[in-house]
Amino acid sequence: MGYYSRAINMHKTAKFIFNEKKSIFPKKYNDLIKLKGVGPYTAAAISSICFDEKRAVLDGNVFRILSRYFKINDPINSNLGIKKFTKLSNKLVSESEPGNYNQGMMDLGSTICKPKNPLCNLCPLNKSCKSKKEEKFNLPNKLKLKKNKTRYLVYLIVKHYGKYYVKKRLSNDIWRNLYDFPLIEFKNSNENNDKNILIKLKNMLKNKDIMINQKVNINYKLTHQNLNISFVTLIGNIVFKSKKFEIVSKNKLMSLPVPKPIENFIGNI
Repeated sequence: MGYYSRAINMHKTAKFIFNEKKSIFPKKYNDLIKLKGVGPYTAAAISSICFDEKRAVLDGNVFRILSRYFKINDPINSNLGIKKFTKLSNKLVSESEPGNYNQGMMDLGSTICKPKNPLCNLCPLNKSCKSKKEEKFNLPNKLKLKKNKTRYLVYLIVKHYGKYYVKKRLSNDIWRNLYDFPLIEFKNSNENNDKNILIKLKNMLKNKDIMINQKVNINYKLTHQNLNISFVTLIGNIVFKSKKFEIVSKNKLMSLPVPKPIENFIGNI
């Protein structure tokens, strides 16, 4: 769900409303959409449900109802489909009670017009629904997305006089602004072996006399990425060439904001 970035965006938006808007929260869709972390769905939901603006909410439930009721075959995740459904939904939304209309549509989709085994006999729209007339409920359509990218990450667990090397992730990548261990990334699974890890390490360290003591492999899934993660414990007098790493105690390590797979791992070290 992107919850790391959501927390950051919520904080930025809260400060912006406090400092720039004198603590007055925007009421209109066109103002809400400008806030950091607020997209079309959130802006429409807030403006309609909280402030009675005529704006339709489009979520998976609403897409499903509209595509089935009107028998619209355009993929709901295509540019053309999004434009068509947005135009249609804003035309249908109630003038006097847009918030109740939106909540009703979302409830109808989640409880009656379900993805599988819709309860058509209970639906108030069943007499005029095109999908019900044809008894075909294979809508909505979606474009097939690219397969998730697989990455091969090797984390180096280096204990330095009872403390650990860590760094803050500053690049525009997953887990930005969270902490992790020194990292080696390989392009494919064939590269990820002890021999190649040691070759990479020799370029990273001042000293060369090192050994791999332990290797723990896990798989971790993100929304658009599959992560093959190896936690490699090293032994030897290990000193990194780079000065970007911090050396922290285990107590400090346990208190740092870290990605979930690292949090699970450090609970056992």
